[in-house]
Amino acid sequence: MSRPLSFDEEKSKRVINDASKIKFSERQEKIFENIADLFTASFSELSPLVIKGLLRLSIKEWQTKHQASLVDVEHLPITRKREVFLELALIFKRRFARILRLYGEDVERLLDSKITEAISVYEKQFLK
Repeated sequence: MSRPLSFDEEKSKRVINDASKIKFSERQEKIFENIADLFTASFSELSPLVIKGLLRLSIKEWQTKHQASLVDVEHLPITRKREVFLELALIFKRRFARILRLYGEDVERLLDSKITEAISVYEKQFLK
């Protein structure tokens, strides 16, 4: 039996390549790294490059959709910050599911559990 979470190699390479083209400002990059640390810790058994790539693409998608940057989020009330982070997590999950080799109920539950873990740590560290 294969590991529950394993990426399609070709799709993973594409994610890393596409994400490497996205550049954030210095301040955004610091915020990105804080968030990326949470996700790579939650998905420690997987390649940090792929996790960071998925997150970078997710943040870029969110920024484009809302015509805002991560820096703008810093100045929002806590409830709005939580909403933004939850939306980012949903975008991340959707992108993550697209590059998995296998996907089913067990994998979805594991994915949800790991994302919930990242959200919980985010709330403890950044929503004070």
